[in-house]
Amino acid sequence: LQGTRYGALICYEQLLAWPALQTLWNRPQALMGASNDWWSADTSIPAIQRSVMNAWGRLFGIPVATAFNY
Repeated sequence: LQGTRYGALICYEQLLAWPALQTLWNRPQALMGASNDWWSADTSIPAIQRSVMNAWGRLFGIPVATAFNY
């Protein structure tokens, strides 16, 4: 993992364009998303966050890893 450039989006940053674009401007080789969704486990919010992260990865051609705490 050394020498690999990662971009990280935490919680609601995954849903906002500006933090994602700022992160992707630095050309990471992979994108990571972490979120504490215990308060929204019974809503569609975690699925939306996952979809948005995957969309950013597809758009910029980089792999995505996500972690959610329910």
